[in-house]
Amino acid sequence: MKKNAGIVLKTYIKNSPCMIVMDDSEGKIVTHIRGSIPRIGSLISYNAHKTHSWWNIDSVELLEMPCALAKYDILFLHHLLELCYYCLPIESCARDLVLFFCALYQRDPYYSRVMQKGIIFKLLIMLGVYPEEMVLHVKRFHAIAREAIDTVNQAVLNLESEQELDQWLKFCIMNHPHARYFKTLSWYQWID
Repeated sequence: MKKNAGIVLKTYIKNSPCMIVMDDSEGKIVTHIRGSIPRIGSLISYNAHKTHSWWNIDSVELLEMPCALAKYDILFLHHLLELCYYCLPIESCARDLVLFFCALYQRDPYYSRVMQKGIIFKLLIMLGVYPEEMVLHVKRFHAIAREAIDTVNQAVLNLESEQELDQWLKFCIMNHPHARYFKTLSWYQWID
């Protein structure tokens, strides 16, 4: 039996342990878990079986944890995970998103602020989140959306386009229907 892979987005321990997982083939799923609960942000593999609206998972194996990224900038990591939690629809395919996080976890975690903006921009585009009222007119942004994570760098952005990107990101996040629930909005405090 082929195992699923996913990123843990949220955990709950109430009556029974459960997690919200960004599964590579099923999208965001609500799961019951047998055994210990992996930490938020963990890349795991598991067997998944759907029963009604829940997924039961077992044989969980930890594949990778974003320790270096969490140590360098835990707010940035949590912001990325929170965006996926609030923006990814239930049970929509997320293979590219899981690969996106795998690439982030395997790369050097020392991202400049400009590079972090590019990564968040890329993630929002992948999630289908964009403000309809605000259009980016610069061809550079289309290039950023197509770039691999490890090639997004600050050389792509000049000051004018970086300011435009700042406004786009803020507009996107502040107008999200769940923005009031975001716990990582302080990441944007340094954007004018």
